Amino acid sequence: MTGDEMLGGGVYVLIRSGEVVYVGQSNCMLRRIAKHLSDGAKNFDDFECEYVPEHLRREAEETLISFYCPEYNVALSGRGEDRYAMLLGKCRRAGLSDEIAEIVFTRPREVINADS
Repeated sequence: MTGDEMLGGGVYVLIRSGEVVYVGQSNCMLRRIAKHLSDGAKNFDDFECEYVPEHLRREAEETLISFYCPEYNVALSGRGEDRYAMLLGKCRRAGLSDEIAEIVFTRPREVINADS
């Protein structure tokens, strides 16, 4: 994603040591990530951004929070095969690109099933 694209709206994930620690949405992702860096409230060393149309951002954000249960978000509970299938469907309906869907599903399925 280019800097100009990051000036637009979408969803983003903050990452520390390869683990998603926060999921957010913003009308200007670059400005929001800069604020996270400057306020120092969240410890992260990387981030990913994806444009998502405004009317789909909440669902995309909630889907990512449901999947990752990041430490800085109030996480939704529930995992397992049915949860995996539901999240995949939500990602597709939200219009997430293959790139962000790959980020969503980088955890091994064994981890997803551990809480079942």
